[in-house]
Amino acid sequence: MKILIVTGSLFEIASGPFLSVRSLARSLHLRKDIEKVTVFGTKDRNSQPQQPPNYSNGFNVVALNKYGPYSIHFCPRIIPEIKKHDFDIVNFQGIWQWNFWRVAKYCRKNKIPYTITIRGEFKKEALRFSMWKKAIAKRLYVRNYLKFASSFVVLNKIEYCAISKMGYKQPVKIIPNGIDIPVLKKSFEPHKSMVDGKKIMLFIARLHPIKNLENLILAWLKIQSVACDWKLVIAGSTKDKVYENKLKELAKINSVQNSSIQFIGFLDEQQKPYWFENASAFVLTSWSEGIPMSVLEAFSYKVPAILTPECNLEQADKAGAALICKQDVDNISSSLQKMVTMKEEKRKLMGEKALELVQQYYTWENVCNLLIKEFQFHL
Repeated sequence: MKILIVTGSLFEIASGPFLSVRSLARSLHLRKDIEKVTVFGTKDRNSQPQQPPNYSNGFNVVALNKYGPYSIHFCPRIIPEIKKHDFDIVNFQGIWQWNFWRVAKYCRKNKIPYTITIRGEFKKEALRFSMWKKAIAKRLYVRNYLKFASSFVVLNKIEYCAISKMGYKQPVKIIPNGIDIPVLKKSFEPHKSMVDGKKIMLFIARLHPIKNLENLILAWLKIQSVACDWKLVIAGSTKDKVYENKLKELAKINSVQNSSIQFIGFLDEQQKPYWFENASAFVLTSWSEGIPMSVLEAFSYKVPAILTPECNLEQADKAGAALICKQDVDNISSSLQKMVTMKEEKRKLMGEKALELVQQYYTWENVCNLLIKEFQFHL
């Protein structure tokens, strides 16, 4: 089987979709029952190379120049480049990009089946962002792109219900994100100058309003009397420096010495293991998610979490790997307080349950088995 994956940016390494698509392609490439994997995506800047350095060697990766608004991903060269490659089926990773519709038209013309992986784009919380852009895209090309798909792949039950209610007749399959299980080790101690010898409550995600960071910061400040030996470490980046400065101002990071909140910026793949290995807990109180890669990574390092229901990891609650809370300040602060005052032995037990959960449901081997079965159905 020859598979083409079409995605967005091949350079935006801070995003969950980047990490999951790269790992998916790599895992498919290593399968003996897959003949060829090709990934098409875009550059963030046209000066970047066509072969992204952050992608593994061994399978074909093509990054194309794009023009116009960043989110549209308009690449006039995509079809001439696509014609240079052969494939049996296409998997699109998302909905709104112009590239997806253009390649979908090519597939229809050449009778090539295509599936669409939906990453939370139809959840009402996600639709509130960039509403007018999405309304225009839906009217111009998204409707036909969705109409002729062979099937839809969604990450969770909420997305399954959302796409089912829209009247599409194609099959809808729930296939979650996967994670590579690390070799766990304690090869070093926390860097005291970075964490002040305190336990770490870790947040890793892009700095975006949908992550609900304002309420998280306010909730953290509310529990300082019981969290004096903890530090909230916020890792992530954004192109919106106004928003980033707003968050830092809210946390009083520039006016209070020895603040209990620390912004450390974007973490690359060499830096993240350090923070996961030394974190005592993880927190992600988003308004909307698909299956957040950062949470799966935390679980793979035996780190328990505080999550909102919109993280779509209800199994984590049942398994005893996470505390689930609503997005308001009071509920977040209540869960934060419960986590930081919990006995160390209980947090460690939650971490063990977290690792067991990802090993059972979220390995790339399991994900690839499900996805290949879906592809084979349409060939």
